Amino acid sequence: MTVVGENLGAETRVLWLTPTDPGSVLTGREAYSAGLVRAARCIPRTSLTLHVVLQGRQQLVRRFAKARSLLSPLPAMCAPSRSRVARQEVEDVLKRRWDVVVIEHLQLGWIADRVPAGTPLIYVSQNHESTAKNSVSRASRSLRRRVLQFDARKVARLEKRVLRRATVVTAITGADERLLRADGAAQTVVVPPVAVRAPSRPRSSIPPRRVLHFGSFLWSAKLANLRELVCAAAPVFEANGIELVVAGPGDHRALSRGGTRSDAVTFCGPVPEDELESLFASCRVAVISEPRGGGFKMKVLDLIAGRVPLYVLAGSTVGIALQDGVNARCFRTLSELVSACAAEIDELGTHRRLASAAVALLEGFTFDQAAAQLCAAFELASRGEHAAGQDGADARASAAAGVQS
Repeated sequence: MTVVGENLGAETRVLWLTPTDPGSVLTGREAYSAGLVRAARCIPRTSLTLHVVLQGRQQLVRRFAKARSLLSPLPAMCAPSRSRVARQEVEDVLKRRWDVVVIEHLQLGWIADRVPAGTPLIYVSQNHESTAKNSVSRASRSLRRRVLQFDARKVARLEKRVLRRATVVTAITGADERLLRADGAAQTVVVPPVAVRAPSRPRSSIPPRRVLHFGSFLWSAKLANLRELVCAAAPVFEANGIELVVAGPGDHRALSRGGTRSDAVTFCGPVPEDELESLFASCRVAVISEPRGGGFKMKVLDLIAGRVPLYVLAGSTVGIALQDGVNARCFRTLSELVSACAAEIDELGTHRRLASAAVALLEGFTFDQAAAQLCAAFELASRGEHAAGQDGADARASAAAGVQS
């Protein structure tokens, strides 16, 4: 495939500001970021400079920064990236002349007002953050809930400000795109994630009676989802001789609190990339139960590529066309999901059929598609257009026409 950027200059100078260390890919957010940066480097006639905004790495420093953010008009997510050193580095790099500036993730939203007037700005979103934060705050209790609600209001204000400043906003799903446009984004382009893993061969052996819950548990919303799943699944699985395997980075002490200890549950921590295939092959099915946090789940693409049959709670896989009985099992409530998972754990023929059908969905998440959409975003930004409504749709269609297969 050739990506043709007809409206890009002889060499469009792009500054890409990211909070993600390219050498560390532990979470879905980091995996999405890595795929986009790789795609951006393939766009012709562009010179891409990647600047990683310094993050407070020490846990104590990060917690202090977030506590101090209560007194700031900015939300807590911005605190780790706003150290004195980080702010100075951003100011210095913005003094250079750029044709396009890219800000990735709302935690760098504070930079939007510092981008020189007249310089096209692309905001790479990974969520409609207001929706995600509100879902987390609603599920919290007492004082923590009030703190999170206060922070969610700051997230909403910052998000709207960034959307108004941005020339182009990229969204990870069509659902996010609609919400971002409703909040003020003039021009939007959906840039799908890249499915990194190639599909595995169909299984040739019967896995043990294990159910996999796979992902990253570094965020409080993910921990809350996990605790809820374990509390619902542990007694049912234990009674049916089924093991729940929880795999991924997270605070294991936090995972073991709040009633999540059970003989039916095994926490195995982070799994190296070269061991994922063995992990997937060792489990009969995987459960996706994430009512809080929203957003696209990169891990779903990994599980599909690993041919792991999926048992999914409604609303947990936005942007992926899973259909009950066709390529997955989908349920409205967690209790229904757990009960069906236990009842169908030995239906190996159904598992093979669902897993094989799901593999076809990976065709919608290729590197070429991401590069093409990202190229369209750069073209729109280079024009500096701030069209809305139908004009914006026409501009997106015109830019996408410059992408040829």
